[in-house]
Amino acid sequence: MLIFFRKVDRASTATIFVVAALLATALRVAVIDNDLWLDEVWSVQHAASIESPVDIFVSLHHDNNHHLNTLWLWFCGANAGPVQQRFLSLVTGVAAVLLTGVLTLRWGKSAAAAAMLISSVSIMFVQYSTEARGYSLALCFALAAHWCLRKHLTDRSVLSALGFGCLCTLGTLSHLSFLQYYFAAVFWTSGALASEQPGFLRWCMRMLHCHGLAIVSLGTIYLLDVRYLTFGGGPRLNAVSVFINAVSVFAGGTFDEPSRLLYCSVVVVGIVAGVFKMVRSGQDEWKFFACLFVLFPLFRVVLLPAGLMFERYFLILLGFAAIPISVGAMHLLNGRTLHRIGFGLLTILFLAGNLTHIAK
Repeated sequence: MLIFFRKVDRASTATIFVVAALLATALRVAVIDNDLWLDEVWSVQHAASIESPVDIFVSLHHDNNHHLNTLWLWFCGANAGPVQQRFLSLVTGVAAVLLTGVLTLRWGKSAAAAAMLISSVSIMFVQYSTEARGYSLALCFALAAHWCLRKHLTDRSVLSALGFGCLCTLGTLSHLSFLQYYFAAVFWTSGALASEQPGFLRWCMRMLHCHGLAIVSLGTIYLLDVRYLTFGGGPRLNAVSVFINAVSVFAGGTFDEPSRLLYCSVVVVGIVAGVFKMVRSGQDEWKFFACLFVLFPLFRVVLLPAGLMFERYFLILLGFAAIPISVGAMHLLNGRTLHRIGFGLLTILFLAGNLTHIAK
């Protein structure tokens, strides 16, 4: 009897993931075959200008050179259609939806389903997984790297450390916004290893075991390309305003007042509620999310506001935000009648806003 229920449980979990994959794919395929955006055209021109793929990594020093995406565009050729040029972003975008579910599954199937619904439908994820650029790749590799990091902090195996290092390399080669994730990953790892009180030298060895390959890879990328980077320019926007816009649109809101502040507030409350549930569950992973959602935005937006800032730069942060929001949402769904009504209203607003954005 126990074996039967385990099989049923696995089957229902598999069904949830299949439905999420179909929904994510359908929404993205519906909008992928249209004209390239200006930055995509720019990326295609960069790919067409090189003589060898090696030039992508050592000669093409431009912020619009998202290495792995440029390599894909070079492989496709300048005369490829938009679907082929965007195919790599499409595949990694759908994979990111499933990885979000995998990472949330430890808090229950309902939370995993909610996280995948957010990742499937949010316009932020739909748009950048249907653009021939590196943002979707960076998010996918960040989520996959986090799965490996979780595993490594449990089993301390060489294989999980190598997997984490390789995925960090691929993420950085996708887009430098991947470093948002890596910053929080180092913070979490250092605290998790220090809590075991191994002594300073042993702590250093364990950190090197986990992050050695990633550090070497990131250093190599910096020496070969990043230190020579030039920027293509763009409008100079207020960093705080751009951040609020990104959070609002992620939830289905707009750039207008007071709508964007309302949607941003709901997202922040959802994240805080989810992280609080993680703290109460006794898992120290909440420190990773706290760093990603508090320390990094504070450092990036307030203390060091950049001259050039766009909503897409926060895609990785918002990709991980789906996890605690879903954990917090389950508290509403499992609560009193009033809580369930609130959950239903918020879900309707999220779906209506984002489907409207997708339609446009």
